[in-house]
Amino acid sequence: MGMPRLVAALNPKDAAAETRVPLHLLPAITQIAGAMACRQGAIDYGPYNWREKPISLSKYLGAIGRHLERLKDGEWLDPKSKQPHFGHIIATSGILMDAAHCGMLIMDLPKEDGAASHLLEELERSLKTGEGNPWDFLSEPEENEDDGT
Repeated sequence: MGMPRLVAALNPKDAAAETRVPLHLLPAITQIAGAMACRQGAIDYGPYNWREKPISLSKYLGAIGRHLERLKDGEWLDPKSKQPHFGHIIATSGILMDAAHCGMLIMDLPKEDGAASHLLEELERSLKTGEGNPWDFLSEPEENEDDGT
């Protein structure tokens, strides 16, 4: 029998599919890992609990950060759930997006215009060009000489 031959797409349904959300591009393992982490959350707190009571963006970002830091330290599985930290990051990100869509996300981050975005851009520019020092704001201010006025 052998492998099927690849043929040019002639089916009109293929053209229509190009205007649909390409769910096939998200690897299935992503959905599976996120679902398993959501399963643990459903056991602990109830399924879709964030649709009943608003959730805090900062606290959920903190949870993502903790999972990320454990991954960076070489811990693959969450010790409590025995699920991959990546699954928890995926699940938490999905919960935040769903809560935002449902109007149940408390936007409790600090005011906009924090230094991080600007500093990252400046550091990247400095790394590319080898010029400038985005950390200049940390150096001690120069004292102005008294000109007698």
